[in-house]
Amino acid sequence: MQAAYQGAPLGSSYRLVEPVGEGAVGTVWTATRSDTSALFAAKLLKPEYANSPEFLERFVRERTVLMQLQHSSIVPVVDMIVEGGNLAIIMEYQHGGTLRDMLRTLGTIAPGTALAMMERVLLALEQAHRKKVLHLDIKPDNVLLSGNPTETFPEQVRVADFGIAELTGDGPASSTTGRGSYGTPMYMSPERKHYGTATESADVYSVGVMLHELLIAYPPTPNSGNPAGVHESIPNDLRTALEAMLATSPDARPTAAQAAASLRALAARYAPAPPMLPVNPPSSPQYTPPGTGPGERMATVVRGASAASQDTVMGTQMPVEPLSHLGEASSQTVLRPVRVSPEPEQQAQEEEEEEPTGGFTRQLRRPIVWGSILSVLLIVVVIGVVIWNPVAPKKTETTHEKWSAQGNDSKPLPSGLGTQVSAEYDSSSQSASLTFKFSSQKSALKGDILQVIPGTAEGGTCPETTWSPSKGQKAQKNHATITGIDKKCSWSLPEVEIPANSTVSMTATVKVSISDQKDLQKWVSEIERKTQEAITDREVRSTSYPLQRLQAIAVKVPDKVVNQSALPITVVPVWPSGQDDVHPILRSPATGDPSQVVQAVAPDQSAVRFTDSCAGHISVSADGKTVTTLSIAPQCTITATVGNYTDIRSNQFSITAR
Repeated sequence: MQAAYQGAPLGSSYRLVEPVGEGAVGTVWTATRSDTSALFAAKLLKPEYANSPEFLERFVRERTVLMQLQHSSIVPVVDMIVEGGNLAIIMEYQHGGTLRDMLRTLGTIAPGTALAMMERVLLALEQAHRKKVLHLDIKPDNVLLSGNPTETFPEQVRVADFGIAELTGDGPASSTTGRGSYGTPMYMSPERKHYGTATESADVYSVGVMLHELLIAYPPTPNSGNPAGVHESIPNDLRTALEAMLATSPDARPTAAQAAASLRALAARYAPAPPMLPVNPPSSPQYTPPGTGPGERMATVVRGASAASQDTVMGTQMPVEPLSHLGEASSQTVLRPVRVSPEPEQQAQEEEEEEPTGGFTRQLRRPIVWGSILSVLLIVVVIGVVIWNPVAPKKTETTHEKWSAQGNDSKPLPSGLGTQVSAEYDSSSQSASLTFKFSSQKSALKGDILQVIPGTAEGGTCPETTWSPSKGQKAQKNHATITGIDKKCSWSLPEVEIPANSTVSMTATVKVSISDQKDLQKWVSEIERKTQEAITDREVRSTSYPLQRLQAIAVKVPDKVVNQSALPITVVPVWPSGQDDVHPILRSPATGDPSQVVQAVAPDQSAVRFTDSCAGHISVSADGKTVTTLSIAPQCTITATVGNYTDIRSNQFSITAR
C-alpha cells in the first residue's frame, strides 16, 4: 500500500488533506477532488489488513452495501478508488462531527431532541434491515451530523460505518463463527456478547443503549433485579420504551420500524422538556462515561474466533460442561447373526452330486439345457424371416428441425431504449441463438443493460449461456451486491453504446431443450417477461441500469428566488421505487462532471439543456446549462431536456427583489 500523507494523490481526481479518524479496518482522511471545492471523506484500508481476504471483503462490502442503502439518514458513497495497493471508499464529508462530540460538549441531550435523533437512526436501520443488512456497531461515534445550518439536529443525523455490516438470510447470522467478533462491547446485545449471534434486534438493542446514554450520560447497567438496566431517574414512559429495546431476549424487542414509531410519539411529548442531569453510578462519584473524555473514542473491537475446544466469550475461556446421561434408548438397534445362503455354484454342485448321471428328467431341469434349446429355436426363426423377407426395410433417418421465434414489438422505454428479441433454435445441437437488438431515438444512449435469460422449466437452473463480445465488451453475470438487483439468471451487458436513431445487436448462444415451435415462442416471451419484472421492481432502491429503470425526471427550483442571480436548479430521478430527492442527477449551476445517470441517458451533453418558460423573465446561457433571473415575476417555470426526457416542467416559483 502506498503511504498516505498530506497532499498524496488518490486515484486520478482526489488528494488527501488530513486524517480525521480511525476505524476497525480503515483510516478516514478528508480529501478534495479536482473538479469541485467540496470536501470528501476517504476511508483507506489499514496496511496490516491489505493482504487479508476477509478484511478486504469487508472493506469492499462497505461500499457495495452503502450503494444499496439510499436513505436521507445514511452517509452516501460517491466513489470507490482501487489503485495499486490503495483501496478507498469516498463518501460525502459530514461537517457537523459525531454524536459523541455533541454528547461530550453538552453532557446530556434534551429528551425531545435525543428521541427524534434516535428515531432517524432507527429509520435508517429499518431501511438496511429490509435489505437484510445489519450494522452491528451502532454507537455515538458512528452517528454523524451533516452540519447543515438549515436542518434541525435530528434532520442532520447520518449513520456511518457500515463496514462491519453482515448480509444475512432469513435466520440469525453468526458474527463470530469462523470470522471473529466485530463491534463495541458496551453497545453489544447479550446474545452477541455470549454467543456471537445477531439478528436485526441486535441493532435495536444498541440504539437503546445509545438513547440511555444521550439522556443521562451513562449507559444502562443490567442486573438481576433490573435486566434491562434502565436508570431509575428516567421517566416511566421513556423507561417502558427503553426496556422494550433493551430486552434480554431478541424476540421480545421491537423491530426498528416499531421502535421508531414509539420514539416519534415520545419525541412530540417531550419536545419542550429540558435536558436531564447526568447520572453518576453510586460506586464511583467521579465517573466519566467511556469515550467522553478529551480525545477519547469508543473503540470497535475485532476478535478472531477461537479454534480451541472450549467456548471463548468476550476473551474469557468458558469450560464446556459434560453432557448429562440420558438413560437407555427406548428403541435400541439390535445386531443378530444372519444365516448365509450357499453360493449358486456350490448349490448346483451339491445337486449334481445327488443326481444319478444320465437322468433325462434331471437334465431338463438344468437352465443351461433350456438355454441351448431356446437359442436353436431363435436361429430357426431368424432364418425364416430372412427367407420370406429378402429385402430389408430402409433405415429411418433422424430428422433435425429448426425453428425461429420473435418477441413482442414493445414500445420504447422512457429513456428512448427499445429492445427486440429473436431466437433461432437447432434441435441437432439443442442450442438457441438469441439476438437482442437495442435501439435509440433522437438521443444517443450509453450504459449497462440488464437481460434475464431463464431456463425453460419454471424455477429450474439457469441455462449455459455464451455471449459474443461486442466492441471488446463481454457480458457478465449480474451481481446483486453491486447493482442492488437480485434476479435469477440475469446478465449485465456493459457500456452498450447506441448512436442516435440507430440500432446495435448482441447475440448469445444458449444450451436449452426446446420441444417445438410453440415451446420456443413461449420461452422468448418468458425472457421478455422476466427482464421486465427485474427493471420495474418497486422494492429495488438502486441507481443501476438507468437506461431501463429511469422512469422519469423531475426539475425542482426554490419557491422564491432573487432577481439578477443564478437560478438554483436540481434535477432528480424517478425510479420504480419512487422519486429520489436525496440523490440528484444534475444541478445548475454545475459543480462537477455530470452524474453517471445523465451520462447514460444523454452521453451527448448538448442534449442536456434548460429553456425559458417564463416569458423573458429569465435568461439561459448559450450552452443551455445555466439560468439567470432577469426581472421580477410572480409566477414562473422553466423547462428541461435530458436526452429523450423532454419538456420536463419545473415547479412554479416567483422572482422577487433583493
